[in-house]
Amino acid sequence: MNEPSRVLLQRWERRLALFILATTPFIITPDTEDSFLLGKYVWLMAFGTLWLLLIALQSAPRWFQPCEIDWPAGAVLAAYGFSMAVHYRTPNQLSALMTLLLFIGLFYAFRRYWSLGGSPRVVAWTLVLTAALLALYGVAQDAGYDLFSSSGGVRDWRARVIATLGNPNFLGGYIAYCIPVAAALGLRARAPFWERAAAGLALFCIVLGLALTFCVGATIGLLALLAVIPLALWRISPRVQLPLLWAALYLVLAASAVGWWVLPNPYNTHGRSLYQEAKSSPQWATGLGARRFNWVTTKIMMTEHPLSGIGFHNYLTVHIHYQGLNYQRYGAPHDRNYVIPVDQPHFQLMESAAEAGPLGAFAVSWLAMAWLCAAARRLRTAEHKWFAWGAYLGVWILFVHSFSSFPFHLPASSLLCVALASYLVTPAGREDGEPGFALRAAALIAAGLVIVYSFTWIAAERDLRRGRFSQGLAAIAYLEDARFWSPFNYTTHFLLGVQYDERGWTQNAIQSFERALRYQESHAVHYYLAGLYTRQGDLDRAIAEQRRVIELNPVFPGHYRELADLLDRAGKSDEAAAMRAEADELDARLRLKK
Repeated sequence: MNEPSRVLLQRWERRLALFILATTPFIITPDTEDSFLLGKYVWLMAFGTLWLLLIALQSAPRWFQPCEIDWPAGAVLAAYGFSMAVHYRTPNQLSALMTLLLFIGLFYAFRRYWSLGGSPRVVAWTLVLTAALLALYGVAQDAGYDLFSSSGGVRDWRARVIATLGNPNFLGGYIAYCIPVAAALGLRARAPFWERAAAGLALFCIVLGLALTFCVGATIGLLALLAVIPLALWRISPRVQLPLLWAALYLVLAASAVGWWVLPNPYNTHGRSLYQEAKSSPQWATGLGARRFNWVTTKIMMTEHPLSGIGFHNYLTVHIHYQGLNYQRYGAPHDRNYVIPVDQPHFQLMESAAEAGPLGAFAVSWLAMAWLCAAARRLRTAEHKWFAWGAYLGVWILFVHSFSSFPFHLPASSLLCVALASYLVTPAGREDGEPGFALRAAALIAAGLVIVYSFTWIAAERDLRRGRFSQGLAAIAYLEDARFWSPFNYTTHFLLGVQYDERGWTQNAIQSFERALRYQESHAVHYYLAGLYTRQGDLDRAIAEQRRVIELNPVFPGHYRELADLLDRAGKSDEAAAMRAEADELDARLRLKK
C-alpha cells in the first residue's frame, strides 16, 4: 500500500475512534427489551469490527507491541475461560466471553490510536462535552423534560434521572469518571482563557448532574482522590504546577453545583435538600442492608466452589439458589411471595472471585496492579502530563466505584475505561509492518459474525419487548419469534410459559418453563410448575416443585401452607401439619418484626 493511502486510512481510524467515544453513550433502542444497553453493545461491535477492517487493509504500526498488562490481560481471559469450561451451563456464557474479547480488542485499538498520534486534547473535549450533555439531560429529565418514557429501576426521584444510560447510578458513574479529565483540560499549562472558562462551565454541569443522581459509590470514588492525589504528587511528580486562581474557581463551581441540590433550597426542582429527601426515603434505609445481603449470598457461592468458582457469567443463572440458602441462614421472615434474582453483587472483584475462583480474583488483581504501576511510571514521562493525570485519576474513580457497583458490566463506562487506561500503557515508538493474511482473515470473519450476531440479538430483543406488551395470541406469536432468534433467553421462555398457561395449553407451558430453568434458576418458574402439575393431578411432581419453591424462598409463610395443602391431598397429613406449624411460627415472627 502506498504512503498516501495509508495516511488516509489512519486518518479515518482516528476519526472512527472519536466517533465511537462521542456517540456510544447516547445510543438507545427504544423498541427492544434492553433499550439502554443492547444498542450500545451492538454499536461497539459494529464499529469495533470496522476499525479492525481498516487496520487489516493497510501496512500499519503493529498494535501488539508488548506492554506491562499484556500478560495480566491474558491471565484474566484464561481464568474466565477455564471457569466457563469447568461450569458450562448455557450458550449465554459464550456471548459474555465475546463481549469480554470486544473490550480487550478495543483496548488494543485505542493503544493503536495513541501510537498513531491521537490528540489528547481532542479526546478530552469529546469526553467532557459528552459527559456535560448527559448531565444536562439528566437535569432536564428531573424537571420533567424527557424524550422517552422510561424508568431507571429505582423507587425514588432518581428513577427519571437516567439520561441515555438507563439508571441513575450508571449516569452518575460515567460522568464522575470524566471530572478529572475536565479539570485537567482547564488547568493545563498555557491553556487559553476561553478553554479554561469552557472547561469550568462543563465541570459545573457535570457536577450538577452527579449531585442530582446521588450516586454514593461514584462520590466515594471522587473523595478517594483526596488521598490519591497528594501521594501520587509526592511519589511521582512533585513539580506539578496549577493555576491556583482557576483551580479555586473550579472548586467553587463544583461546590455550588453540589449545594444547589444538597443544601436546603426552595428553588431547585424538589423544593428542598436532596439529602433530606434521601434520608426520609425507605429505599435508602434498606439499600445498604440489601447490598450486604447480596455480598453474603456471593460469599456462599465462593464457599461452595472455592477453587473453580461457579463459572464465568453464571452469577444470574444460579444466584437465586444461593439466595435461598442465605434466606435460610438469615432466618428473618418476610411477607413477599416472590424473590428477585440479582445479576451481580455490586462488587466487581467479589463477582470475579465467585465466578472464576481464586484464579480469577488473582488475575483481575494482577491486571489492576500492573496497570496502576505502569500508569504511575508513565506520569513521569508522558508528553501531555495534564491528560495523563486526568486519565489516571478518572480510572482511579472507576476502580473505587467498582467496589460498590459494576461499571465493567456497562458498555459506555467500559469504553471510557479502555480509552483512558490505554493512553497510560501505550509503548513509545512505532514499528511498521504488514498486517498479513491472518489479521485480514480474522477481520473478515469477525465482520461476518458481528453482522449475524447483531441482527439476531436485536430481532430477538425487539420481539421480546413486543411480546411482553401484547396480549393473547399476538403475544405468543411475538414471543415465539423471539425464541426463534434467541433460543437461550430465560425471559422469553418464561413469558411464553405464562402465555401458554393463560390459554390453557398446559403441556406447552410446562415445556417452556422447563426450558427456562435450563438458562436460569427461578422461584417463579417452580411456582408455576407446581400449579400446572397440580391441575394435571400429578401430585408427586407438584409437591417436588413446591418444595423447591420453599428452598428458594424459605421465609414466606404462605409457601408452607400451599405445600401443606398438596401434602393433605396426597394423604401425608403428618407432614402437612408440620408445614402448617412452620408457617404459623413464621407468621408469629413476622408480627413481632412489624
